[in-house]
Amino acid sequence: MNGEDVTCSTADRVATITLDRPPVNALRTQTYLELEQALAEVARERSISVLVIRSGLERIFSAGADVKELPMPPKADEERQRLSRRVFERILRFPVPVVCALPGPAIGGGCALAAVCDIRLATTNASFGLPEINVGRAGGGRFLMRLLPQGVVRHAYFTGRPIDADTAFRLGLVASLHEDAAALDEAVQSLAREIAGKSPTAIRLAKQSLDLAEELPVAKGYEAEQQFSLRLAGTPDAREAAAAFREKREPVWEEDE
Repeated sequence: MNGEDVTCSTADRVATITLDRPPVNALRTQTYLELEQALAEVARERSISVLVIRSGLERIFSAGADVKELPMPPKADEERQRLSRRVFERILRFPVPVVCALPGPAIGGGCALAAVCDIRLATTNASFGLPEINVGRAGGGRFLMRLLPQGVVRHAYFTGRPIDADTAFRLGLVASLHEDAAALDEAVQSLAREIAGKSPTAIRLAKQSLDLAEELPVAKGYEAEQQFSLRLAGTPDAREAAAAFREKREPVWEEDE
């Protein structure tokens, strides 16, 4: 898929969705529509084991909502919000792990987009901002609440001040920091290849397991994980994983044969 704002490609079990709307990847209605289409297309591909969401720009992930579309009539505004919720929910519940590459700031809707991914890697130039309070809006905080302490989220939410890369890394919002966009891309591709090398069946069941367990109390969540483990144990990939471990060789997954 190649849209005006979003492109999508696949190779070696890795799908890559790229935001490419200079100068700042502002998220207009068209951007969300193209994201929704790209996500739907990738989700249908059973050969995909990991999705990377990245920026085609070197110094920013996304500046958030396109202010040229605002303000808009209430009905249109409500429909735009429903569209963004569908996109974020689709990423949050995507059937395979989603890795987000952030070469720079993720602001407003861009911050929410990064927060709904499973793993975030960033450059030292990155930051995470919820400046909606400064323009009479609100949103995005709930996704950050899954990942950061309440006090940190509320401080960012009420002041509009961004969370810098070092703080995001220290608090676990970002898995690793990199010097520049080139180093970031290399690290993201390495991580994506590592995940894609796992059992395709195990990766999908593991993603489902964590998504379900997250919404349950601790004991019930662990029980749910065990049920997924039992399902996985009965698959050909589980038998191949055990055999490869015993024989000290690389596994050959059923879908790769």
